[in-house]
Amino acid sequence: MIDFRTKHHVSQLPARRFFGVLALFGFFIAPTVSLPAQVAAILDEIPDRARAELLAQRSVSRTHTDAKEIELAPRFPGVDEAIDDLRKIGTNIVSERLILVDGPVADEGIVTVFNALLAVSELSYLEYYNRENETWHDLFKESYRVDDEDDLNRQPDLQVQQIPPALEIPVLQGLPPFGDVLQTYRYGAVSHAGVDGFRFSSENEWDIRYRRIRVVKPGEMVTYAWVLRGDDYVLMYGIGAAKVFTGFGLFRDRIENSFTSRTDGLFNWLSDNYLDEL
Repeated sequence: MIDFRTKHHVSQLPARRFFGVLALFGFFIAPTVSLPAQVAAILDEIPDRARAELLAQRSVSRTHTDAKEIELAPRFPGVDEAIDDLRKIGTNIVSERLILVDGPVADEGIVTVFNALLAVSELSYLEYYNRENETWHDLFKESYRVDDEDDLNRQPDLQVQQIPPALEIPVLQGLPPFGDVLQTYRYGAVSHAGVDGFRFSSENEWDIRYRRIRVVKPGEMVTYAWVLRGDDYVLMYGIGAAKVFTGFGLFRDRIENSFTSRTDGLFNWLSDNYLDEL
């Protein structure tokens, strides 16, 4: 309960003294928070505002209309090359997410997160929140591994005991409102300068159509993610991007919101169910 008498008494202090008291008070109650040194080195190129948001909320996201605007990328091998590829594609819808989890985290925890992304059938009928119309939608319809484009029969999920150097699987997914899409999912272990973990990417092999109009060509809808473990933290960085034909702007909002909300939904699912449990 607020003591209004105390509040009234403070308000009578001369302005200079009042603000001096506030500054001194703030010095003692405000925690001194900073990124672990290893994280700070990896994130030394992201804007101060994004770094502050990451510290306060442990998660920060951005959306862009050009891959040149990407700002949350960690300085880690393979990330710059992935972003260069997005720029070469000419992606015009981009969503990125950076998540920080306090550690330390055991090998089993990283393998659990890896297996979550490898178990593609678990993505079936997950929902994401569409901010534009304030409703929940399916992230995917059916989602499952197949042998190849010539044999689209459902295959069981794969699971591993340790993260492999490289792994590639074809995945058939229902992508509302665009229909079925064959994608290639790629995975692999990463390690550099005391940081280890894994990388993930997906790429569409089929056209993506909206109202019978091709809006994304093969290879032009891409998702990348890195789950990186240091001494006392886990950092996840993800990008979802696409080069989308928007009908000369006529249905840009409809398509853009669908893509960015879906990317948010995927990373939210991974964060809420796996990263937060580490």
